[in-house]
Amino acid sequence: GGACWRVYKPEYEETSKRADKLAGVFSGDPARDYRNILMLLETIQAVGSTFNLDQLMPLVLDAIIDVTQADRGILILRGAETQELQPKLARNRLKQTVDLQEYSRSVAARVVQTDTAVRIEDTVGHQMDATQSIDKLEIRAVMCVPLTVVDKAAAKLRTIGAIYVDSRRAGEGFDEQSLAFFEVLSRQVAQAIDNARLYDRIDVLNKALENKLVDRERELQVVRGELEVKTREIELKYEYENIIGKAPRMIQVFQLLDRITETIVPVFIHGESGTGKELVAKAIHYNGPRRKQTMVSENCAAMSETLLESELFGYVRGAFTGAQADRKGLFELATGGTLFLDEVGDMSSSMQKKLLRVLQEGEVRRVGGKDMINVDVRIISASNKDLKLQVEEGRFREDLYYRLNVVKIDLPPLRDRKEDIPLLVKHFLEEDDGTGRAPMPLDNEALNLLIRYHWPGNIRELKNVIERAKIITDGDIITKEGIILDAINEAPSSDRDGMVSPMASMGTSPAVGGALGGAVGSLPAPPLGGANRDPRYFNLNERQRKLVEYLQSYGTIRNREYYEYMNVSKSTGWRDIKDLFERGIIDCHGKGKGSVYTLRSATASNAD
Repeated sequence: GGACWRVYKPEYEETSKRADKLAGVFSGDPARDYRNILMLLETIQAVGSTFNLDQLMPLVLDAIIDVTQADRGILILRGAETQELQPKLARNRLKQTVDLQEYSRSVAARVVQTDTAVRIEDTVGHQMDATQSIDKLEIRAVMCVPLTVVDKAAAKLRTIGAIYVDSRRAGEGFDEQSLAFFEVLSRQVAQAIDNARLYDRIDVLNKALENKLVDRERELQVVRGELEVKTREIELKYEYENIIGKAPRMIQVFQLLDRITETIVPVFIHGESGTGKELVAKAIHYNGPRRKQTMVSENCAAMSETLLESELFGYVRGAFTGAQADRKGLFELATGGTLFLDEVGDMSSSMQKKLLRVLQEGEVRRVGGKDMINVDVRIISASNKDLKLQVEEGRFREDLYYRLNVVKIDLPPLRDRKEDIPLLVKHFLEEDDGTGRAPMPLDNEALNLLIRYHWPGNIRELKNVIERAKIITDGDIITKEGIILDAINEAPSSDRDGMVSPMASMGTSPAVGGALGGAVGSLPAPPLGGANRDPRYFNLNERQRKLVEYLQSYGTIRNREYYEYMNVSKSTGWRDIKDLFERGIIDCHGKGKGSVYTLRSATASNAD
């Protein structure tokens, strides 16, 4: 600058590198140099003040137009997806946004492709292909520089677009000094634009992520709501009012449950198969202090001693063939909660001993392991066998019996609570069977058939009969033809034909289903009292009186059914039956275990 020169020397190498970076800023003209430095500083400050591309583009073009004294400036950027050149904004020297009118697209394309600045001065009469469109637009001067950034990830330069300026005023073109300064300025502008576009992409991604998080939170809220509903349904399912029964013996069960649910004492549930022992166990857990913890169940009669031991206590890797990894037992899984042991009376004596040790010590040792693991589990056990009798016969440990039988709940069989059958039938009829059909009613004859049946399978069998009837019935009401019972346990047809439903005796509708649900009358009481009392019935014990009442109501009973009904041993039950037979109160039909007993009429007894 200033027409000064020096002879080059090797030690000038570093100085020349720095001087090249200032090319275009210093022209040798003090006034112009001052303006260039001032413009450079102001532009750097302006483009560094925002990451918003829409705000940055006007600042860039206004600074470029001011520096070059052009009539118009256009910012051209590559598309993010197509990489095609797209004009983004046009401004004039009055700092106004103008329409994107025609410009020399060939010049812009050549600048971006070659990454080289172009300056065309005084284009009138120029014969170059690149200037033919310029001549048509009456543009006198054009200057275009690439916007190039350093791609550090790819270790190369990347051209993201170009800045194009032109002038239509004759005699006012762009000199080499303007182009040099334009290039210096474009490096700062290119980096600022690239940062702004990157910031915009990050902002878009952040908004997309935020929307996804909102969606996930909304989905999570839905899942939480569904989980709360399901949890409430689980808890509600085992509330007492959902255990169906209004018979006196069921009321006694509910009263006992009221006393024990808020405790953690061991409970033993005794009842025949199908009477709802597990349902009561869950009611105890879900209404008790450990309702928020886990309840796990195991049927002790369903597996061998070895398998039951590994299920209850767990095992370590290599304890036996197939033990590929350590596994927790049910005692560990139920720690803090409840363990329900069904059919505990079927445990082997060896397994009873191991269970007793766990209950006494409060710790388990996995099969094949050495370490003792502390557990805190509430035990609820159940069996269809009389554990007291099992103890007397030496088949169940007495010390384990007293550990399990702190509180005992006796569930009555369905034949002892037949006034609950209409309620249970209504419940099973209204249960959703997955077909979407409305509940199907049950006529009076079908209900009579159900009431007089002996129900050896108890509630489980009743549910299966109703489900089968709903499937095979073609009409709109379930009749007695749709009720399929076990013929072995049915009463004689003569008794069935004369049976009157307790619902019919109260004047209710003959159809049972949607309208069924009121109070149920008791079955007719047998005529054992009064002035004309039959002398055959004098001095009967309580068990014998109940047997006579049962036969007067339901017609027949078998040996095994009587033993279970009265909860007595075979020898005691046989003595009761033999005495009634000798008194002429009952008749025996058949021999041995298959014997069936019926009441003998007073006329037949007198004839004998």
